[in-house]
Amino acid sequence: MVPVEASTGPDRSLDFEAAALNIQREAAGRAATISQFQTNFHTFAQDALEGRVTVSFIPQSDEATTTVTGTEYTADVSASGMEGTKAAVTVTDLAEEQQAEFRAVLDAHEGRVITPATDAIGNLGVEEMPEGQLGEAEIGGRGRVSKGMLAGMSGSVDAKQANHAGKHEQGHMDSVHLSGNLVVDGQVEVTRTLYESYAELTGNRGVGEGVHYNRPGQPEDYAHAQKVGVILEEAVGRAVYEQTLTKDGDVGRLQAALDARGRGRTAQQVREGVGEAALTA
Repeated sequence: MVPVEASTGPDRSLDFEAAALNIQREAAGRAATISQFQTNFHTFAQDALEGRVTVSFIPQSDEATTTVTGTEYTADVSASGMEGTKAAVTVTDLAEEQQAEFRAVLDAHEGRVITPATDAIGNLGVEEMPEGQLGEAEIGGRGRVSKGMLAGMSGSVDAKQANHAGKHEQGHMDSVHLSGNLVVDGQVEVTRTLYESYAELTGNRGVGEGVHYNRPGQPEDYAHAQKVGVILEEAVGRAVYEQTLTKDGDVGRLQAALDARGRGRTAQQVREGVGEAALTA
């Protein structure tokens, strides 16, 4: 193949960012775990750089989306001498300065997106999920994140969201089954809210944020759960809160502590026996 010369016009330049995202999608599509996704991206990028697979590029001015076919990372290309055509390019056939630029883009993408997205969550699975769902996990069991979420990341904000999702699921994996519901400031909070409270705070801390950080697109019920977690940590202490959620599941301890501090049941609820089941469990 004749080497593809560096393009001179903005509509004829090779879009290395698009190729990096396409490799990322391929890596996610073939991953069963987060760790494998990270390894796949690095391996596939090296395969592309060393000419073991064919790569195609989208012009930076073209709004077409990339597609994945087999082991190829394919997309529309418009390079010197190939305006308006589709062509497969082996990276080793590119001009040296283009090869160097592509390597720099892949290295930067790995450092800016792949590595922070996968930080400390390599044990989680990767599965197809409905659109909008970031992950799922069983209490004290196995966790996984969305294949589509990983495939669709385009920058550091998406990477942080993905890592938060993974840390959130780890919060569920580290949790134990709770003994019952809890009354906080006179409102009955079901066990699901308590589980999500710990998972949201675990996600926040896992990405270096505080307890009051609200992740982008956070659903209302998750935001409420997070507020409940903040109240519990402030009222009874983080150690007692986490002991309940991750060690013994004794909601009665939390209820007694909240009641003693005026943050639990109202006087009427106490008279009516609301929350007694948790205290006697």
